[in-house]
Amino acid sequence: MMERLFSLILSLLLLLVPSCKDPDPDPGPGDEGDEGKTTPEVTVDGISGSFIQMWYVQRWTEADWDEEMGYLADAGLEYLILTPLSDDGSAADYSTLEKCLRSAKKKGVKIFVGTNFHDGWWSSSTATGSWLKARMEEGIVIAKEAYRRFHDTYGETLYGWYWDWEIDNISWKSRIDDLAAAWNVTLEGISEIDASMPLLFSPFMNPVLGTSTQYRDFFKELFSKVHLRKGDIFAPQDCVGGFSLSVSNVKGWLYQLSEAAKTVDGLEFWSNIEIFNQFNVGGETKFVTAPLTRLVDQISAEKTFASRLICFAYSHYMSPKAVRRDYHNAYLSYLKTGKLPETGKPGRVTSTQKEVGTGVALTWSMATRTDVDGFAIYKNGSLLLKMQITPKTVPGYYFDYDGKSSDKYQIAAYNILGDEGEKVTFN
Repeated sequence: MMERLFSLILSLLLLLVPSCKDPDPDPGPGDEGDEGKTTPEVTVDGISGSFIQMWYVQRWTEADWDEEMGYLADAGLEYLILTPLSDDGSAADYSTLEKCLRSAKKKGVKIFVGTNFHDGWWSSSTATGSWLKARMEEGIVIAKEAYRRFHDTYGETLYGWYWDWEIDNISWKSRIDDLAAAWNVTLEGISEIDASMPLLFSPFMNPVLGTSTQYRDFFKELFSKVHLRKGDIFAPQDCVGGFSLSVSNVKGWLYQLSEAAKTVDGLEFWSNIEIFNQFNVGGETKFVTAPLTRLVDQISAEKTFASRLICFAYSHYMSPKAVRRDYHNAYLSYLKTGKLPETGKPGRVTSTQKEVGTGVALTWSMATRTDVDGFAIYKNGSLLLKMQITPKTVPGYYFDYDGKSSDKYQIAAYNILGDEGEKVTFN
């Protein structure tokens, strides 16, 4: 979902330097199932929900789902957004959805289901008129079947729908009527299935190609053409992980979009926090977990405007199944105490080697990895990328296809707060 999106954004950002000058204004005026939900002892507001992508979980067993749902419940997450059941015309994966629902019911987690997506959405020449309408009709067929199979058994666990089609402030102004007509196909279709189930949608913004007030006005116009219902949820991506916005200037964007939400009676306004950092290197897009200090700053900044905060994505970037348990444990501590735990500064990388050929090969090792969650690689004084330790891998090698013999490289270990140890030069 978001990987394709942010590759597009970052490629644009390489050509243009964003000014991000929007003001930072004053905001102005279930079913718990067999075991019941684990309610963490909390003293601060945190994240209420998370996305989880189908490609990541399709091979999970029920034990995997139960383990993951336990982590989510411990972290106070009430909602999980599973998406999409069908991608680029593939058959809908109802078996994975059933495993998700069965596990979620045990912990009282509510599931939003993303029905379908197609890469043609990103093509302005493809995603118009009849093509859009056909994709929405496909989504309704999938939603009807999911509801038929699972509603009686899972009740409120099958809680709502996710609209996988991410609106942006780049290219939709000239196609707003086609967009509205297609969206109404979805809204009318899900209302016929079960009008009580909300629809959640999560657009994004690129400050290089527009302002927050322009995007606000775009949504006001769009909302006047679509049949949104009370209880539907407008949850913009904060776009901090893709380096489009900063924690400080995202507030201006959320304020303006919250104003657009007020034009629809009963439309809820949430915010979708990106808890990753993205790097485009060697023709690839790489993702790592953002420092927890930034996550806390995002929560503090965005809860002013949004009634709930969700994220992309706890299971991918915070769960002990995906990254070191340090992140999950520190977040639980934050929920209980209102502050992140103290963490030691990482030690020094003890061995490095640089080999030059058709690019530059870097290898390294470390005697002890206490308070180490990854490695930051610098090229000619600037951060090139970060490589994260996972439960299965400890990075110790990187090949820079664009590297030259004259380039100078350094490396430093980092911890969950983003603190770095001493930089060591590759020789």
